[in-house]
Amino acid sequence: MRLVSLVYENVGQGRLDGGTATFGQVFARGELPSGTGLVETIKGSISAVQMDVKTTYDDGSVKMAVLSAVRPDLKAGASVEAVLSTGPVSTAPALDLSSALSGHSFAVSLTPSSGVARSIDVL
Repeated sequence: MRLVSLVYENVGQGRLDGGTATFGQVFARGELPSGTGLVETIKGSISAVQMDVKTTYDDGSVKMAVLSAVRPDLKAGASVEAVLSTGPVSTAPALDLSSALSGHSFAVSLTPSSGVARSIDVL
């Protein structure tokens, strides 16, 4: 069932590479029942939408959710319509953090007023 359409637009002067668009969306009571997923359709291509439900109605349907969806590459001044519809709940495999963080580092160095520098790799 089609729920809402939106437009991704590049108002910049250069190409906007595709990525993830994250935004809040409010739904009417019963429009998105508990356990229902969302999909996004752009020019006939369908992809899953990540949904983080923030509030629900007393019937369990989604009232407000933060959505993350695929945004395509857009040339300067270009726009494209995306349609959000109900769909199957997508279950992605668990993220292996060890593999994802392997070879990466994020070091923080602090020098307090005492003058003794400290460095911590937070990953």
